[in-house]
Amino acid sequence: MNNRARKLSRQYVATLCRYLDRPQESLLEEAYELGRKSSAGGLGVLDMVRIHQRALASCVSHPLSAEAKTRVFKAAEVFSMEALSPFEATHRGFREANLELRQLNTELERRNVELAAMNRELTQEIAGRRRVERALQESESKFRSVVQSARDGVMTTDAVGRITFLNRRAEEIFGCSQAEALGKSWSVFAPKEFRDEYERRLLRVVADPEFARSGRTVEVCGRRKGGTVFPLEMSYSTWKTDTGTFYTGIVRDITARKQAEAELRQSREHYRKLFDQACAMQENLRNLSNQILHVQEEERKHISSELHDEVGQSLTAINTNLTMLQRNGTVDGALLKKKIADTQTLLEQTMETVHRFARELRPAMLDELGLLPALRCYLKNFAGRTGLHVRFEGNPEAEHLNDDQKTVVYRVTQESLTNVAKHAQASRVLVSVRKLTCGLQVEIKDNGKAFEVDQQLSGKGRKRLGLLGMQERVRLVNGRFAVESAPGKGTAVRVEIPFKPEKEKS
Repeated sequence: MNNRARKLSRQYVATLCRYLDRPQESLLEEAYELGRKSSAGGLGVLDMVRIHQRALASCVSHPLSAEAKTRVFKAAEVFSMEALSPFEATHRGFREANLELRQLNTELERRNVELAAMNRELTQEIAGRRRVERALQESESKFRSVVQSARDGVMTTDAVGRITFLNRRAEEIFGCSQAEALGKSWSVFAPKEFRDEYERRLLRVVADPEFARSGRTVEVCGRRKGGTVFPLEMSYSTWKTDTGTFYTGIVRDITARKQAEAELRQSREHYRKLFDQACAMQENLRNLSNQILHVQEEERKHISSELHDEVGQSLTAINTNLTMLQRNGTVDGALLKKKIADTQTLLEQTMETVHRFARELRPAMLDELGLLPALRCYLKNFAGRTGLHVRFEGNPEAEHLNDDQKTVVYRVTQESLTNVAKHAQASRVLVSVRKLTCGLQVEIKDNGKAFEVDQQLSGKGRKRLGLLGMQERVRLVNGRFAVESAPGKGTAVRVEIPFKPEKEKS
């Protein structure tokens, strides 16, 4: 028995003796307190029983009458029950805690079953997405195979007329390889004396949506690499991507057909058969063009709706200024210079808007210079655009991330700063890139107002799409995503991305 137990035992003996001599309620309260101290000190029920027996033996040291024994033992029983009541309360608490723990375990098992079901659904969805991606890749491979094996030439140009693709048949038609033609104007395949006329005709055709939908073809003269001029049949289609507008022309060398037509004018029946064949082929081309143009028109509407408000208004203002200058030919020099300066300013703003769209779609600096220069450039533009004080702390180890990981870091930073500008009402932002033991940590922290993180991530808030999008991006590169927000402390978005092994990088 340790010192503490001996001290409790002495107190117990003294109190019991006083209670046996003169039972009082206050002495029972002392017995309860002694029991509580014993329980808190680590003594068990058997220890208390042993202490009680020794105390009773100490208090009753001389023989008693039968009546006195009955009174003493009854009082001792009351005293011992009061001293043991804290142990009973403790045991009752343990039982209740065990019951709650069993209930929590039952709930946890139920949640685990639900989580397993959700994981199975997520696995099935991921598998479905992968199947779609493989199908798209197979479709693209089949499309390229069909285009390369097509009997007609296929030529694609960008919005300013630079050649971006020639199939094998087009190389044969023009006598020029794709490597030689890439980046050159489509006019290198037109005779010099017809180029101006063809450009005007092409502009009229492009401006006529009915022509594009009809799938009609035009006959022009083409020019081979050696300078030979030959008759050519062409139909075109327009399609748009995030990188711009493209035009695809399906060309056919009709030299043989023209020669046959000249020879077959003497035979009407033979000419009619050739004409029927040409009509059937034109119908097939028309159906194919209609299908392609329908998809391209939907994409064109999507991009047009994004550019209309910003670029369209600026171009309208530029057109208004130019119209006023055209009508007022006698404007004095100072006013003329001012109008021209205003128009140049609008043009610069429009160009900056287009460049900003391009940077937001895919910053070239990220691929050419790396992650840190791209972040510095974006943060500088963001600070100038919003007026926020932005501080950046970078680490050169960031360049060890692969391309997908760098893109995730850039997009998460971009989305986080957009949320700060829209919702946080902050005045300062810190963007830091720190090296961890096996990876990199990116933190975007502001001093703005706070919000309920769990509510937003659970899908109940307006900003949930941005947060869930960032979370999904980070998950796809095996990273960890966290958001902390508290009143008076602002919001911090943290992303941890592991470095991939060297064999995976390569």
